[in-house]
Amino acid sequence: KLLSTRAICQKIFTGNSLNTAYKRMLRLKNGELIQRYFLSSMDGYAWGLTQKGLKMIRGRLPELEAEIHLSENPDHDFHVTAFPLGAWLEKMPDGCSVFSEQELRCLSIELYPSWIPKTKTHRPDGYWQVASKNGPRTVALEFEITQKLLERYDGIKEFYAANSQVHDVIWVVPTITFANTIFDKMQAGNQSSTHHHFVLINAFLKKGWQAEFSLGKCQGLSIENFLSQNPRRRPADCSHKSATCLLLDTKKYPQD
Repeated sequence: KLLSTRAICQKIFTGNSLNTAYKRMLRLKNGELIQRYFLSSMDGYAWGLTQKGLKMIRGRLPELEAEIHLSENPDHDFHVTAFPLGAWLEKMPDGCSVFSEQELRCLSIELYPSWIPKTKTHRPDGYWQVASKNGPRTVALEFEITQKLLERYDGIKEFYAANSQVHDVIWVVPTITFANTIFDKMQAGNQSSTHHHFVLINAFLKKGWQAEFSLGKCQGLSIENFLSQNPRRRPADCSHKSATCLLLDTKKYPQD
């Protein structure tokens, strides 16, 4: 729904300089097709479509059950776009897929892929399909920056208990205390085969997919190694040119 200048340049304007790509984006902005959003949590900016832009692409989209709306919570919309793409910004690995929160919201369940639950009783912030030695695995994303009433997590727990095709859930949370609260809620009397893994939002914003899980069965494993089904644990770092760091570079006009 929202992407940074650098991520759009890298993904859409491949082969162009940042300066050339940025000028093309400004022409789209001046044509009122895209607009810039301020991200208060990152003191930066991201881009999204305007109503005019949405109208222009509407005919290229599949039939929608619900209309696409402009961003009402830019920080959340930016995070739930950037997190699932991560290191896969430029190229999706063979056997892997992403199904976004926006697609879950707007498409009929008849158009959902076969590897996710065909229900709207609960809507995660997206899904991944990842390749593993035992076959494809479905991983859900729960971006939980503010805590809900504890009883509301009962419904989420029941959703994953009833949908065994979701093998894992990645929770993005602000503190380890919050992570422990949700983890205890998910585990209490739980007979589900779904595994819950927790990463702190500040770790993701600093290290991208090299951030490590702070709680859960895969504690100490990086997000990237987990989604690539690589059990190798190693120190986390984030190079300037890594795909996730391009996604998280929210400067209005990033330099090379």
